[in-house]
Amino acid sequence: MKSNLALGLVGALALTSCGLFNPMFGSPAPEEPISPDEAYLPTGGNNDLDLGPDQASLVEALDNERKNAQNLKEQIGRLTNDVQGARTALKSTEADLARTQESWDAAQHNVNELTTKVQNLETKVLILQIKNARAEQAKILLRLSNLGSQQNTGATPPTGVRR
Repeated sequence: MKSNLALGLVGALALTSCGLFNPMFGSPAPEEPISPDEAYLPTGGNNDLDLGPDQASLVEALDNERKNAQNLKEQIGRLTNDVQGARTALKSTEADLARTQESWDAAQHNVNELTTKVQNLETKVLILQIKNARAEQAKILLRLSNLGSQQNTGATPPTGVRR
């Protein structure tokens, strides 16, 4: 008798663990989903006679909450689009800033090069002015020495020399 009972238990366990017999033992079928919102609502009509005063206010509150949830989802969608637009604008602005910075750096480099060239040219001009002044000084000293030697010798000054 114990062996028959044990055999029956083993058989029942085997049947319950088998996937083929699982729907027989009470698990709900996939085509019958039970929503938590609808679990406590009556399934008859939708009038005040079917619903008690507490159920009617709960149903209204549930409908209001569903509307609020839908409104919030729409608002989240709009805000998400706004954020995405702002991020796109930010990336565009950052790219413009990078290009502007590159242009600024290139312009600054050009200004530095031009400043160096101007300083070099000014230095050359000053050197040439100094050489010119020395040449003029040498000419003047040569004329003075020529005039001094002419006065000592009594000769007439050359025709091309100014007095």
